[in-house]
Amino acid sequence: WENVDVLRGDGSRPPLDAEAVNAVFASLVVSMFDDPAAVVDQWAGLVGSGGRLGLLDLARSSTPVARPLNGLFRRFVTTANPRSVRQSAAPLTTLDRRVAAAHRRLQDRCSDATAGTRALGFARLSGGTVD
Repeated sequence: WENVDVLRGDGSRPPLDAEAVNAVFASLVVSMFDDPAAVVDQWAGLVGSGGRLGLLDLARSSTPVARPLNGLFRRFVTTANPRSVRQSAAPLTTLDRRVAAAHRRLQDRCSDATAGTRALGFARLSGGTVD
């Protein structure tokens, strides 16, 4: 796509000019930040009023049919996530807390936000337009 650029940089402070950005979609990254709500605020400030935010993350499932799979998910979390999650006393709790905080903040910043789960409740999706 001619209107899409891929950049490498600090996800909490993307190396972009605010006037060049109208949307941020973050996939599987919010659990890597110690304060994911602050990072969502940073992204909301970057896109500005009328800009779009989207989040896709994984967390434990609370769906009854998927609860038995949470043990396998824990193994995934302890091997695939950053040290701050892996080495915490309760890695799944840390991951769940960070994901929930980011998605709550998106809901706070976007009055038209929508949210849902997929993949037996393991995938969390949120999106909206920044107020």
